[in-house]
Amino acid sequence: MPLVYEGNLEARSLSDLEAIADKDYTKINGVLAIHYTNEVEDLSLLKNLQEVSGLIIRYNDDLESLKGLENVHTIDFLEIEDNLQLKELTGLENLQSVSKILSIKNNDRLISLEGLKSLTSMNEQFVLFDNLSLSNLNGLEKLQEANQILITNNINLKSLDGLDNLSKSADIRIYSNDSLVDLCALVNFVAQKGEGDIFTAQMNAYNPTLEDFANNKCAIEQ
Repeated sequence: MPLVYEGNLEARSLSDLEAIADKDYTKINGVLAIHYTNEVEDLSLLKNLQEVSGLIIRYNDDLESLKGLENVHTIDFLEIEDNLQLKELTGLENLQSVSKILSIKNNDRLISLEGLKSLTSMNEQFVLFDNLSLSNLNGLEKLQEANQILITNNINLKSLDGLDNLSKSADIRIYSNDSLVDLCALVNFVAQKGEGDIFTAQMNAYNPTLEDFANNKCAIEQ
């Protein structure tokens, strides 16, 4: 029988997380915040969690992966921010949709989005800011729809590879990614872009216009 918690929960330490895990909740009708910890390396204690309205995962100094969230398939919003040791998003492999916001910010060692390999839609906003080790967006190949995409100041991001199957977005803004020279993954989106849809690329290493895409100039050679 599912065990449901009504309301928000917070873990600021490993012992806090253990106390939540001991309750064996399968569903949390609220927000689970895991933040300001320095001894939580993964989220395996949450292996029985199947549904949660929102997850805030930030300022966890020793967090290396999100292992333990494998049973979460949909979520309203997910914030993954300022986790010093987080290198990958292992644990999110079965996440299929985010109904509101997915925010990935300031994870300095994050090198891969492969954990998002099942994600097909984000109904409101995808924010990717200041992840200085990320070089591409591989792992997002199943993403077809995201209402707004903001990709900013990921200084080692070289290409948008991974967004190849994105076909629907009302607003894509790509700003200040110092190494970004290849935006060809957006060819599919540009080909199906609606008249009112926004596409902006500014202050990147290369900033192709829609005309550039039409002329097969979506990247520059290095």
